[in-house]
Amino acid sequence: MSKILTIDCGGSKTAITIWQSSCAALPQPVAELTIPTDFADEQGLLPHLQQLCAEQLVEAAVLAVAGPTNSEDGRLGLTNNSCRLDLVGLRRGLPQVERWVVLNDLEAFAHALPAVEALGALEVVNRAADGPGLNGVCLAVAAGTGLGVAARLPGGRIVSTEAGHCSWAPENQAQVELWQRLRSFIDRPCYEDLLSGRGLVNILRAVYPASARRMLQPAEVTACALGQSDASPELVAACRQTFQIFSELAGTIFSNLALCYLSSGGVYIGGGVIAKIGALFDPYIFRQAFAKSCPFQAQLRQLPVYLIRQENTPSLGAACYAEKQLLG
Repeated sequence: MSKILTIDCGGSKTAITIWQSSCAALPQPVAELTIPTDFADEQGLLPHLQQLCAEQLVEAAVLAVAGPTNSEDGRLGLTNNSCRLDLVGLRRGLPQVERWVVLNDLEAFAHALPAVEALGALEVVNRAADGPGLNGVCLAVAAGTGLGVAARLPGGRIVSTEAGHCSWAPENQAQVELWQRLRSFIDRPCYEDLLSGRGLVNILRAVYPASARRMLQPAEVTACALGQSDASPELVAACRQTFQIFSELAGTIFSNLALCYLSSGGVYIGGGVIAKIGALFDPYIFRQAFAKSCPFQAQLRQLPVYLIRQENTPSLGAACYAEKQLLG
């Protein structure tokens, strides 16, 4: 029985988990701590790691970062946060941990797909004909502080991407008008500017400019749409429209990405935003937009699409990776 430390360092929060590894079952969390990603470097993170690991015999650690992992200077930066981490400094601060590996957070997310399937943690959005499943190419997308995208290839190899930063092109007249409004305050609207926490705020600002007087946080947009605030009827209606547009854009954008990767194994959608918005994500609007009119419309209709509504997916994937690659 071995123990694994995972550090899911995202733009808004960092989830630290110690997992019990077992050959007979999936890794199980035995200690957890979530903190804001408000530290500048590894020195601000280390006290939390040392506290959690104080009474645990950890053999391997996986650092999953929401940003590129191929830094030339050895320091790992986050795409949507100024924090920079030095793996050498982390190792010095936790000398008892012998084996370390760094992953992009969407790599870790994609490594979790077999586990979330085994746990029954998938919510079906599009019921499709039987296909290759995880034996095919799977598209993994996570909407959180940013938008992460990765592909899981047959055999389990993961290809991380920066597809969330691709320029967004509108596909109908309503989207053209939305794009024009977005261009008044975003130079180059990209996928991440729409399908993320700040994406909810951007869409709301575009459909209801008065919201810019006091910029709502993503959680406030959600609460308002659910009728859990004392907002005006006009703002409530605009917030609900925001989620309809979000659902449509998720359909159009994720179908583009599914075509890029010929994702016969399906599309797996997760992240903090998806975990929090619940029924505000409209599967009907999503399906209508996903099966767009194009030469591959029939194939798109057959692709299975799933929601993953749990937030610890990158940590679970990092633990599964460590169990297989570092301890196996």
